[in-house]
Parts: sequence; structure tokens; C-alpha cells
Amino acid sequence: MSAFPRAARWAASLVIGAAFLHAPASAAPASAAPPPDTFFNGFEDPADIDGPFCVGTSSPIRYSCGTRKATGTDGIPSAAGRWHAAAGPESSTQYGGSSSSFPEGGYTTSIDVYLASHPSPFDWQFDWSSNVNDPDGNLRSEFPITVEKIASGWAISPKKAPEADRLTVERVGWYTLLHHFRDGGGGVLEVVMSVIGPSGAILKSWTRSDAADVIGTPIGGHRDGQLRLRSMDFLLIDNIVRAANNLYALKLKVRHNLAALLPTSSPHDDKRIDKAIAHLDKSLGKDRWIDHDSLAAKLGKKVFSDEAKAVDDLLKVRGSDLSAIILELVRIDSRLAATAIADAQRAYDLSACPSTLSKACRKAAGEIEKAAKEMTDATAALANIDYVKAIEEYRKAWQRADKAMKALS
Repeated sequence: MSAFPRAARWAASLVIGAAFLHAPASAAPASAAPPPDTFFNGFEDPADIDGPFCVGTSSPIRYSCGTRKATGTDGIPSAAGRWHAAAGPESSTQYGGSSSSFPEGGYTTSIDVYLASHPSPFDWQFDWSSNVNDPDGNLRSEFPITVEKIASGWAISPKKAPEADRLTVERVGWYTLLHHFRDGGGGVLEVVMSVIGPSGAILKSWTRSDAADVIGTPIGGHRDGQLRLRSMDFLLIDNIVRAANNLYALKLKVRHNLAALLPTSSPHDDKRIDKAIAHLDKSLGKDRWIDHDSLAAKLGKKVFSDEAKAVDDLLKVRGSDLSAIILELVRIDSRLAATAIADAQRAYDLSACPSTLSKACRKAAGEIEKAAKEMTDATAALANIDYVKAIEEYRKAWQRADKAMKALS
């Protein structure tokens, strides 16, 4: 079993802040040492943005301006916390420092973007690209997600993807564009690009892999995130993240964000947040995890139960909008359940089950099918903004996957 950090040491694993918005540099030097496990910028501090500022000296060079925006500005709440940012046509982040080494287990980057519904030209478009270095610190590969305004809303897809593979969204709100970098097998880089909607559900994912992209040579570590706007003056953004590819680290980050809110101006709210943190600390107990992404068979279900209790307490907070934090907890539970189902399906496919009708195989197949139904029920609960029920459905899905694994063992 992996040795996990004590919950009381959560702050040591995080780097908060560092400026996001700046003119893209012509060269992104690789850091000599691996970057911090987690980089997070929610624009809560004035130092989190180099602005207001502009670069460029003449038209036709498009100016790149960035400013912090208080939550509620123009009627738009921040995705989390009290501040977000308006990014100009060209902005970038090195996530606290680029790297020439691919980290063990991979990593994830993400950004929250606000997609509005007001009438606009249909040529509005932007690209968000999370880029990778080679081992010498030079740019190796770019992985852009293109978001384009259309008559019915916004169309989202990896750049140059066929139109049939695009995701169309109509709902106004904050969307998360996520890149998941990992070893897809045989040491070849695999990148999963996903869109998470305002409800916290994963709306669509795309997987990209090239046999030539071997981790170590020529694939190094993360380089930067680049935002490029076309026919747009600015885009509202929030919550820039680079994290180790594990759910335990993400949960620690949520705990940090909650603790940073204390004390509030309300003793009632302080009590609820303290109780939620206590529940999260229980869910982070190392006896409940096999590794940083998988839960222990006997005690794993308690992670979901404690998380549901934490969310229930956070929903009772009156003076702060904690919806983004709650949604992040729901997303983590969704991924825990989805990981367990994927592991069970993989075990089933690699076993003799596809060619036999044994009792154990029928049991495993039935549990996997039921787990998928529980995930569908969780999505329905999210649509009804019933976060506690959604977490309970994820718990049931995880338990079904666990039963499938036991049937196959």
C-alpha cells in the first residue's frame, strides 16, 4: 500500500497563485527539477495576474489585455472564490514552471471558461492548448481544444476534428477544459481531452495518441497552456490547474480551498465548513485507498459516504457560494467510480469471460452493467442539482464494480 501524507500536511503539496496572464514567450525554459505536484491559480490575489496590461505596439497586432474581475461583475459569478479574470487575445501560463521530465503517473491540466449566450458574431472562436516539451525543454507537441460560437450555442472539439465529432452546448455558464496526460501503454503518450459542464458532469472526451510520442524520448514534461482568441476582445477564465494525475491530490486541493475560507464572518458557516473538512479528512485516510486513484475494497465505500456528508454540510453554508467546491468533490467521486468500472471492464475483457458463460462471468457482466446504470442515475441526480444523491449513486456504481472484480478473482 502506498504511504499517503497526513491530512494535516495538505499545504505542503500545493503551490497557490503565480501569474497566469502574460505574453507568450518565444522560449519556455525547462525547469531543472520537477514542478510542484499541484499548481492552482484562481485569481484570488492581485499577484495572480499581470494586469491590467497590454502588449503589442501597433495595429494590426491585436492587443492582449487582462484584468481581474470580482464575482458578480456584469451579473456573472466566479467559477470559484471571489475573483476570476478577463483574458485577452493571447495569454499563457507555465503552471508554475515548465518541465523537461514526464512525471510518474502523468498529470492533468485544466482551465474554467465562461461561455455566454448573448448575441454575437458566429466567427467568435478560441483555442486552449496544453503543450508538451521534449527532454531538452523545447516545444514538442500542442494539444488544442477549439471552442467556436455557433447559432445554437458553442461547438467544442479538438482542433481539426471532424464536425461529427464536435460537442455542442447551449447552457450558459462555466465549463472546464481538461487535458489528461498519461502512459497509454508501451510508454506511448496518450492525451484525453474532456469537457466538464456547469453541472459537473463530463460531457464528452476525445483521446489522442501517436506511436511516435514515446515518453522520455521524444516526450518530456509539461510546457505551458496557451489561450488564443479570434474575433474576441476577451474571455472570462478561472481556476488554472496543473496536478499530478491522481484523485487523492485533487481531494487535498479541495480541502485546502475550504480551509482558506476560514474564518468567515459567520460562526454558523465556520461550523459547517469545519465539519465538512473533518469529513474530508476521514475520506483521505490512507486505509481507505489502495493508491492515489483507487479505493480499498472494504473501506472504499466510506470515502463516498464521508464525501456525501461533507457536501451536505457545505450546502448549508449561507454566506458563501461553494457550488464550485461541491462540484469538484462530485467530479472526484465520479472519476473514482468510473476508474473502478474501467478496471472491472478491463479485467473482464482480459479474462476468459468473453468466450465462456461461467457463473462468475455472468455475475461480473451483470455487475458492470448495473454499475453503468448507477452512473446514469448519478447524471440524472446532477441534472436535478441533487449532489448528495449523485455521490450516493457513484458509491453504488463503485460497489458494483468492486463486486465484478471479486467475481473475476
